[in-house]
Amino acid sequence: MKKTFTFSIAVLLTLSMYAYNDFSSMNVSSNGTASLKVMIDGNNYRSNNNSVFINNLNAGYHVVKIYQLNNQVNRRFFAPNYKLVYSSNIYVRPRYDIDITINRFGKAFYDEQPADNSYNNNDDDHHDNNWNDDHGNNNNWNNNDYNTGRAMNAGSFNRFKETLRNEAFENSRMNIAKQVIGANYFTSSQIKDVMDAFSFENNKLEIAKYAYQYTVDKREYFTLADCFSFSNNKDELMKYIQRFK
Repeated sequence: MKKTFTFSIAVLLTLSMYAYNDFSSMNVSSNGTASLKVMIDGNNYRSNNNSVFINNLNAGYHVVKIYQLNNQVNRRFFAPNYKLVYSSNIYVRPRYDIDITINRFGKAFYDEQPADNSYNNNDDDHHDNNWNDDHGNNNNWNNNDYNTGRAMNAGSFNRFKETLRNEAFENSRMNIAKQVIGANYFTSSQIKDVMDAFSFENNKLEIAKYAYQYTVDKREYFTLADCFSFSNNKDELMKYIQRFK
């Protein structure tokens, strides 16, 4: 009887995992005729009809590299010659569909959408997609000082900061920061630390504006003004915050 009960619980847990998994998918395609080779965390995926589809992709950080077949054959080894056209450490949100398109000039374009629209509307641990950055007026989330989500825990936040520190280019650092911020909640103090990862004040200001909607203690957000050396940037952040009160 005990064995039967244990087996039943195991089956129910397994079914539950499949029913409520957080897997995402990634589709890599090329507008040209050259075939692709995709490497995710060291695993190789080859193209089929100029596209690669990866299903059951775990949420979290992934190292993604995309290679495009060069028209010239490697004469030394008489083998296909692939050139690297995209390389990034990206954060994959749970239950998202990701598209990376390589145009005919070898430039990559990244886009992502929720796999299930009801996911963002019903899940209290995630954000309202109706919020529209600088140009939107639908800011219902801002009526409360505290968002419904919990701020990122210390361990995850330290890994996030380490990832930013290890990224050499500020533009790539910005992309990573926005991906992670857009999928989590933070305290004002944590956003201060994220801003410190950027050298240019215009980038600090961009992060400060972007992260405001994902902050759990908005009454403390004025403290981020200390991160700026120029008074015009401090004033711009304060005006930005004031618009949503």
